Amino acid sequence: MHSLENKVKEARKQGNEVLCSLMLDEMAIMKKTEFDGKKTFGFVDIGSGVTDDGAPAATQALVFMVVCVNGSWKVPIGFFFIHGMTGKEKANLVRECLHQLGQIGIKVISLTCHFTMLSDLGASMDPENLDPSFPYPSSGHKIFVILDVCHMLKLLRNCLASKDGGLKDRDGVPIRWKYLEDLNSIQEREGIHLANKTS
Repeated sequence: MHSLENKVKEARKQGNEVLCSLMLDEMAIMKKTEFDGKKTFGFVDIGSGVTDDGAPAATQALVFMVVCVNGSWKVPIGFFFIHGMTGKEKANLVRECLHQLGQIGIKVISLTCHFTMLSDLGASMDPENLDPSFPYPSSGHKIFVILDVCHMLKLLRNCLASKDGGLKDRDGVPIRWKYLEDLNSIQEREGIHLANKTS
């Protein structure tokens, strides 16, 4: 956090505040534990400092990063080794992150993430009750949600593949995964590249 404190000091000297987006994502990691002669590594670790051989081996790293929206820098601010985590647990980590960032003078204006924790933070992505924001824990200003585009594309791909023909366009014509497979076959046969992958 020291480098972020320096960014805030620099901005204040120029009469500016630091506006950031908080981003978080989960990355798959190899499930493996190792002993270095003193300590065992590879178990779930959410920053408590407790190393319990009874804890499950971590399968993901949950990474937090701030990206300055009125500057040109980004800084990873934390990571946790996890083995699945509920939306409520992630929301608690986000709140703690927001608190820490607020303490040093960074104003977070957006959160880029997946769906799982949004209702626990106070945002709603329900089309009938859409409110893609939630209040900042200390000041109450709105933090807007930006869904992770790559994750949303993967969900759309999976939806198309699993509900083949179950989705329809606005004219009621079924949308089929086979159309994408056919497009891929044509581009392979013709030697063209349309920058899509079906696998």
